[in-house]
Parts: sequence; C-alpha cells; structure tokens
Amino acid sequence: MNVIPGRQQKIVMNNTPSIAIVLNGLYVGGAEKFGISLANKFIEKGVGTTIFLFKKFDSPLFDQIDKRIELVYINRKSKYDFILHEKFNTEIVKRNIQKVIIIGLLPLFLSRVFSFKKNKSIDYFISLHSTIPASFKIYLQNLFFLRFIRKTDTVFFICKNQKKFYNQQYYFRPEQFDVIYNGVDVDYFQPGEISKNNKKESMGIAFTDKIILLVATIREEKGHTYAIESLKKLHSKYPGKINTHLVFVGGGEENYIKQLKETISSYLLTPYVHFESIQKDVRPYYETADIFTLTSFSVETFSIAALEAMCYGLPISLTNIGGASEMIFEGKNGKLSKAKDVDSIANSWAELLDSNLNKKDIREIVINNFSLELMFAKYNEAIMQ
Repeated sequence: MNVIPGRQQKIVMNNTPSIAIVLNGLYVGGAEKFGISLANKFIEKGVGTTIFLFKKFDSPLFDQIDKRIELVYINRKSKYDFILHEKFNTEIVKRNIQKVIIIGLLPLFLSRVFSFKKNKSIDYFISLHSTIPASFKIYLQNLFFLRFIRKTDTVFFICKNQKKFYNQQYYFRPEQFDVIYNGVDVDYFQPGEISKNNKKESMGIAFTDKIILLVATIREEKGHTYAIESLKKLHSKYPGKINTHLVFVGGGEENYIKQLKETISSYLLTPYVHFESIQKDVRPYYETADIFTLTSFSVETFSIAALEAMCYGLPISLTNIGGASEMIFEGKNGKLSKAKDVDSIANSWAELLDSNLNKKDIREIVINNFSLELMFAKYNEAIMQ
C-alpha cells in the first residue's frame, strides 16, 4: 500500500464529515474524471477528502487532482483480490471517514467481498457509470456485483435511461437512489484564443478542411471501426465532404490500433484519419473541430467528453445509447444516430456539417443543465445532509 498525503495543507471545516472517493484506478475515462471533479469540489468547499485507488500506474489524470487531496493506493494482487477489503476498511476507520463514495461495480465488489459487517457510522454511496455491457460475460459479472449493494446504500444513476436499463435488464431497483447528470467545468472549457490553423497545421490538415472529433479511449465498444466506415460512406455519398477528416483523441491497446490503421489503409483513408493519443489538455482539439461525435454501441452512458465539446459550441452526433437522448436537444445541439448503422452515422455528420446551429446556444445548454456547479450542488445535498 502507498499513501501520498495532500501535497498542500488541507483546509477542513469544523464538524464537517470527511469523505472517501473510491476508484479502481486513474484510467482515462468518464467515471475517473467524474470522481476527480467531485473530489476537487469537496476539498474546495473545505471537506476533508481522500481518494482510494485499487490499481497504481502513471496517468495524465494525476495532475488534475487538487494537491490538498490525499491519495491512498491499495494495490490489488489480482483482478479479484479477495483480501483487499480488509486493508480498505482499516484505512477508512483509521481516517475516521464518515462518507464513502464508490464509483463503479468492480471497486464496490473489491471493497465488499467477504466483508459481512457494516460499519453503521459510515454512509455509503454507489455511483454507476455504465449502461449496456460490452459482453454477456460482463452482464453476468455486473449482475453478481450488484448483489453487494446494501439496502442502506444510496445509488446514484447518471441519467434516466441508465436507471430504466438497470430496472429492466438487471431487475435492480434500489430503495435509495437519485438521478444526477454529469457536469463539466464551463469556465475551464470555454472558447479561447487558440488558432485553428496552428492545430490543423500540426496534424497536416488544410485550414479549409473540416474535422469530426472523437474523444474516447480506443476500445472495441467505442465503435471506432464504425466511425471509420462512416467516414468512408460520408466521402462516397456526399462528394462535397471529401475533405472531411476524422480525428481520434485517446489511447488504446497497440494491436487494436494497428488493426484500425490497416482498415483505414484498405479504405484509402490514411490522409483523413488522425490518431492523436492521450492528451493532458484536449481543449485545443475542441477549438479546432467542426463537429463532435461518439459512435459507441455499449457501455457509454452520459459522456463527459460530449459535454466538454458542447462548451465550445460544437454540434454533437451521438449513437442513441445510454443517456444520449437526454443530452441532445434535436435541432438545437446535435443529432442522434443508430449504433452500428454506418448510413445513420454518416447522414448525421453530413447534416451537422451543413447546419447553422448557434454555438452560443449549444454552450448555454451545458451551462443551464450540465455544469459542474449544478452537478456538485446536487451531490453535496444528497451526501452531506
């Protein structure tokens, strides 16, 4: 176990319960970004905050954590470490933590398996961040993990469609729950003075060409294959869109990326598809893009990247899974498409590239509905009451 104390002195309000936020690891994903944002807001409000991680590795997200927050690594020896809960519970009690927020089902399982006694002085909150499972095996795993949620736990869903999915597919109906949309920092993600020409030049894209941006970890369920096929369809079906580029921002497994590049080459799309790997600061890409897209067919629930893109006034094209239909206001900020449907995705891109949607109106949708301040106010009320 490794402990990294707050790198600056903590400022803790008197009589305010301290909290723990529990993550599997600092993977570059929406759930992890959500956890960091929540932790940062709590420490900003003077609440003693500790982040627990069950896997240690280098991550660009580390720099986004407020330096007053203590990090505790309880490294699991295997994916299913059955004694990890003992170390975790010991550390929770040692720090006199009264509120524990567990993000995701695997951390829930690891912190609960063979832990039969509940500490009645601690309130537990479970935050769920996925919807359609990537495989039947994961569905069964989730079904099992959900059994570790207690009646006294409060469950947070991040959209209404997610709650409906868990009710219908997992027969999961918690006694205590809330639906709170993800939110992003609208002050941090706002249009600035970054030159589109500079970023396009670095990617080898002509200033007059269009960019479709996809920000996501490169995994099969994120649908990058369908995005590539949709670009091929866009070029062939809409001759005026032949100079449209697809930019992938995110890391992934090397062999899978190699497969994608081979597909791109076979379609003669190499000059039009760009891999930009993981970025510590993705804002220049939002500044440069013309529209934003996600082509996921599972897992995706309420994309933080899509909200960030909307802060820059980008029209968004999302496959209709998870909470996409709750994020998109048709005719105002984007289009829904059918998952795994190349024609539907390409058509939505073409329509948005030709649209005259108002960038300020798109940004206002985030400010009024999906800001970090709105999100935190609801979590703070639910957790600290």
